[in-house]
Amino acid sequence: MRLRHLSLDYFGHFTGKAYDFGDGQGASDFHVIYGPNEAGKTTTMEAVLRLLYGFPTRETYDFQHQRKILQVSGTIEAEGTAHQLVRMTGRKGALSDATGAVLPETAVSAHLGGLGLDDYRMLLCLDDETIEKGGEAIAASKGDIGRLLFSAAAGLGDLGAVLDQVGAQADALYRKRASSTKMAALKKELAEVDKAIRDGDVSASAFARLKSELAQAQELEAQLRAERDALSRAQAQVAAQLTALPLVMEYDALAAQIADKADYPATLDITAEALVGVLTEDSRAEADIARLDDEIAGLEARVEGLSLNPDQQQLVQELADLDDLRSRFVTAGRDLPRRRDDLRGFEAQMAEVARQLEAGTEAEGLVLTAVQIQRLEGARDAARTAALAAAAEAREVAALEERLREAEAVLAGQGAEPDSGIGALLDRYAADSLQGAYATARAEVDAAHAALRTALDGLHFKGQDFDAVPTCPLSVQEAQVLAERHAEAMRDRAQAQETAREQRGLAEEANAQIARSTAQVGQIGDAEAQAKRDARDALWAAHRAALSAETAERFAQAMAQSDAVSDARLAHARALADLRAAELAQTRAETRAAQAGQVAEDAQNRIDAAARAAAEAAAGAGVQGVMTPADLALWVAAQAVARAAEQKLKRCAEAHRATLDKAAGLAAELAPLIDLEAPEFATLIDAARRRAAQERGAAEAVAQAGRARDVCAQDLKARTETLQALTQEKEACVRAWKEGVRAALGGRVQPEVLEATLEPLRTLATLDDQRAGMAERIAKLEADQAQFTALMAGLGQRHGVEGDDAGAIFEALRKRAEQATAAGTLHTSLTQALDQARAGRKAAQDSRAGIARKVAVWADAFPPHVATGTLSDLRAAVQDATTVIAARARMAALDTQVRLALSVDRLDEARALLRDSTSAGLEAERATLETESASLTARLEAAIAARANAQAALTAITGDTDIAQLTERRATLELELEDCALTYLELRMGQRLAEEALRRYRDSHRSGMMQATETAFCTLTGGAYTRLGTQPGANGAETLLAIDAAGTSKQAQDLSKGTRFQLYLALRAAAYQQLVDTGVSLPFLCDDIFETFDEDRTAAACLMMEDIGRRGQAIYLTHHRHVVEIAKQVCTVPPTIHMIG
Repeated sequence: MRLRHLSLDYFGHFTGKAYDFGDGQGASDFHVIYGPNEAGKTTTMEAVLRLLYGFPTRETYDFQHQRKILQVSGTIEAEGTAHQLVRMTGRKGALSDATGAVLPETAVSAHLGGLGLDDYRMLLCLDDETIEKGGEAIAASKGDIGRLLFSAAAGLGDLGAVLDQVGAQADALYRKRASSTKMAALKKELAEVDKAIRDGDVSASAFARLKSELAQAQELEAQLRAERDALSRAQAQVAAQLTALPLVMEYDALAAQIADKADYPATLDITAEALVGVLTEDSRAEADIARLDDEIAGLEARVEGLSLNPDQQQLVQELADLDDLRSRFVTAGRDLPRRRDDLRGFEAQMAEVARQLEAGTEAEGLVLTAVQIQRLEGARDAARTAALAAAAEAREVAALEERLREAEAVLAGQGAEPDSGIGALLDRYAADSLQGAYATARAEVDAAHAALRTALDGLHFKGQDFDAVPTCPLSVQEAQVLAERHAEAMRDRAQAQETAREQRGLAEEANAQIARSTAQVGQIGDAEAQAKRDARDALWAAHRAALSAETAERFAQAMAQSDAVSDARLAHARALADLRAAELAQTRAETRAAQAGQVAEDAQNRIDAAARAAAEAAAGAGVQGVMTPADLALWVAAQAVARAAEQKLKRCAEAHRATLDKAAGLAAELAPLIDLEAPEFATLIDAARRRAAQERGAAEAVAQAGRARDVCAQDLKARTETLQALTQEKEACVRAWKEGVRAALGGRVQPEVLEATLEPLRTLATLDDQRAGMAERIAKLEADQAQFTALMAGLGQRHGVEGDDAGAIFEALRKRAEQATAAGTLHTSLTQALDQARAGRKAAQDSRAGIARKVAVWADAFPPHVATGTLSDLRAAVQDATTVIAARARMAALDTQVRLALSVDRLDEARALLRDSTSAGLEAERATLETESASLTARLEAAIAARANAQAALTAITGDTDIAQLTERRATLELELEDCALTYLELRMGQRLAEEALRRYRDSHRSGMMQATETAFCTLTGGAYTRLGTQPGANGAETLLAIDAAGTSKQAQDLSKGTRFQLYLALRAAAYQQLVDTGVSLPFLCDDIFETFDEDRTAAACLMMEDIGRRGQAIYLTHHRHVVEIAKQVCTVPPTIHMIG
């Protein structure tokens, strides 16, 4: 499947952006999409994925168009059929054809080879992030070829990191003999819990005694706490009375203070301080009224004393209207002399220019218009141009004549050299393609030889080398199984030995416990106690038979001894129990130690058997040293590699035999013709090419000389004809120029004078314009003087000012106008001041009236017997009322405080409680209570300490709750141990299965994919690395080697960062080839992944993309212009360039 057309109808910042990828019928379906940063390259790649897989639920490209209208469309070609698709958002009907008919998703997914969106991104979409991760994965995998091949084919750049992380997680759970793993920590805690459970028990009598002591301590503590609470209440009552007593006294004093002012108002709308402000405002208003009355009288008198003349007011306006004309009159008087001098200067300059033109001093008739001057200049330039063209053509004719002579001389001196036939020989053998095929064949055969040598070097063992591949009686799988059996037996033996050591240690601990318990019990063992009981029973039987005093005495003594033994053993019952448990633990540990020893012995037998089998196999393969099964497995794997390398060498030599024979035939025919001593094939071909090129060059030089002579002769003839035409044109232009000068200037100026420049004529025209303008300006200034003089004479006569000087008349009239203006201004100012004074007096009168109204309102709040007639009286009344209101508020607060302190509802109840109390008596009572409290507190603290000690003693030995918790914790730890073991097994088995899958994938894909990777890597590095090889690693893995042109090998993780990127790109290209070989061909998209490549490797990468385009479709997106140019230069078929932005 390939992409033929893509349209970003409404997507990202695009609207209607389209790409036409053609029909793909060319040699390579390689396309480059070029545009600057932020032009939309990544958006284009995402649009391809949207077309194939649909829009996600959370769309990040809806920043310009709403998600509901997002749409991409395009045409895909699959199996020779074109399918037009339109992809929209939504769950239903999101995919349709060009007519709008809804299509099922299978219309697209059927052609995607089963790849989902994430698969397509990982396999077929490369950007700088994925290629960098791929390079890091190469370093992390340490060249493991299985990981590299699988991660490249699957697009999983971090596969190595994932497997390493799984291994680290498993190691964190369990490692043999490690003390820091989770399982070791759980086992340690479980042992501690078991020990705590064994130690956490006590006798019944001790437990009952401690419980009794705890109950007595708790009872005493409760009794003392009750006494302390009663005493605290008494202290609180005395403290409350001490607090309330002064408050009641303060309340009574305030009540007596305001007793005669009970009818004063409860609240006021004014304060004494505010009344001071009102009084000040009233006094200020009264003073303002008196002041403004005097001011108004004075202003009215001044207004009446002013007189205004209407005629003088009119004069002011008339003089204002003449202000502009007066300014021009003054300017004319100042400028006219200078302007007349300028006019005379222009006329003198024009006369000087006329003299320069050799036409006398009269400029009349020499002034031309701009059009006339332009025509003269055009005629002069045409004559100049024609003369220059004729001269240049004459030089060309002379040069062609010289070249013709030189060409004839060269042609006469050259002769034809004989053809050696080397060129035909190279063509007959198709040397161009043969040289490349020979280089490839030689390189592959040499690489196969080197691989075989490397593989044989890998068989080196303890000083023994191999020149040929030896036979081996075991296969790789059999050797691996033998090594695993040997390793398993080693692990079993070590584990059994460890178990035996642990059990022997436990037996020793049990033996020590037996010794300690025996010392506690004493020397009376079970046998001695039983003997005492048997002797007692025998004497009892004898006494029953005899019933004599003697038998009774003996029985009594035996009975006493038996009771003494029983009492002694009963006193150490706990020690006896420990003794029995220790003896049982010792027996169990010794039994387990013996079992572990047997397991270790069996494991040793298996180890010996595996070692013998390995020795026999090594001897059968001709290995002289002693091999362990692990060494044998590695050696057998290396032998298999060597065997494969030997077979590859044979196949490679056979595959390239025809090419090598053909190259040998060509070398044999070229050897007599090329004078070289035992040359390499490439050197011989290069020399033959140079010789053929020299022969072709000599023949071409003769032909070139003849062609040059003929061309030169033809050019000389044409140039000679052109020279004649240009000469005639020059003469006509010179005549036209001279006739134009005579016609324009009447013959007064010769053409030769103007050949250098026409600036004198332009200067005359400019000076003539300036002279005319100056004359016009002088006339206007004289007219302004006459007009102003006439108007001033009329105004002066009307207003009684005589004289002939217009300026003096104006000044006299201006002074009269200024006097009239000043009088009018003063009248206006006095009128405004009078209005303001009257308004101020009215405001002051209104203010006093308002104050009087407020005072009347405030006075109404007081009873009639209180004086409030004046503001001073009102202020005194307000001060008294404020004091009364504050006293009432303080009394209310005191009432509340007293009732709260004594916990009563009314103040009378408080007075009753305090009736017989004094401060001194209450202080004495408080001191007594404090003394009692201190003593009681000390007793309570002692009781609390006794109860805490009893509680601690009981808690330390009872173990009921602790033992239950410890038992529960033990069960939890056992479950956690089980879960830890299962998790460890899952991780470790999963890791081993994944590594085994990688090994199988490596074995099944190594040949084809390694060959394709090697070819691509060689191309990408420009031949710096010619081959890829492998070497055996640990656990059957193989490490990838990159071999440069000099034969030096490097492990993949040791390559430079840029080279690792190129290796990963080569792996992905090989994976794409593998995908195509399975019948799945899809567009391969790359977004600017050549950024770390130099120009040579960028060129090689472009060739690789062209090769991918031959197999499928390759689309490269970039913002680097040089990548586009390099691709166009190096590709056999230049890629199709699509521009955006």
